[in-house]
Order: sequence, then C-alpha cells, then structure tokens
Amino acid sequence: MNTIYIEGRLVREPEFNYVEKGDTSLAIVNLTIAENIYAGKDQNGDTLTTPLYHRVVAFGEMAEKIANEYNMVGREYKIKGKLIPNNYEKDGKMIRRMKIKADHVENGRLSKKLREENQKAA
Repeated sequence: MNTIYIEGRLVREPEFNYVEKGDTSLAIVNLTIAENIYAGKDQNGDTLTTPLYHRVVAFGEMAEKIANEYNMVGREYKIKGKLIPNNYEKDGKMIRRMKIKADHVENGRLSKKLREENQKAA
C-alpha cells in the first residue's frame, strides 16, 4: 500500500497548466508544502522545528479545484496521496526525487499572519 498523509503550509503560488492529451487537455498543478518536523529542544526548553518541503502534483478536477480554491500561500492544507517517482536527467546526472500525487486536499488552519490580515481587511 502506498498512501501518504501530510499536513503543512503552502509556501508558494501553485504552478497551474493544461497539458494537451490527444483531442483533450488535462489540468495539472504543482504545489510546494512545508511541514514542520520536530528537531529537539533549545537551551530554554522550547521546541525546535525544521521545515521539510514536499512537492505535490494533482491532475484533472482536483488540479482545477486547488488552483481556484486552495491557493492561499501560508494556509495549512491536509493532503492524502501516493508517492510517485520524479526522476530526470540534468547535466548528465540522474536526479531521483519523489512527489506526492494528491488524491484528496482540504483546507486547514490559517496562520497567525493570515488571520491578522483577514481581521484588518474586515
């Protein structure tokens, strides 16, 4: 079974495109999600975290929904998907990476900064 669940914040605008596939076009979106990983405690006992960046891809209706509704940088998202290889050659070297193919995406909490911006705008 190849299922992964992540929860993190969108760190940049989604990259949205249509790819021609025969007589039709397929929507595709790429996201970068940052998940904070526990990294111990500092001298004062405060929790330390380090970001882990995940590349996420979605296709079709899911891609359009993400591009239209789930595109707020800094907002938390919960993603369920599958790990897929993202291997390519660059400058004669084989680069091996993994992406997450999103099967389900939902909104999470707003960051403190976004909540404050929304309150000022209201």
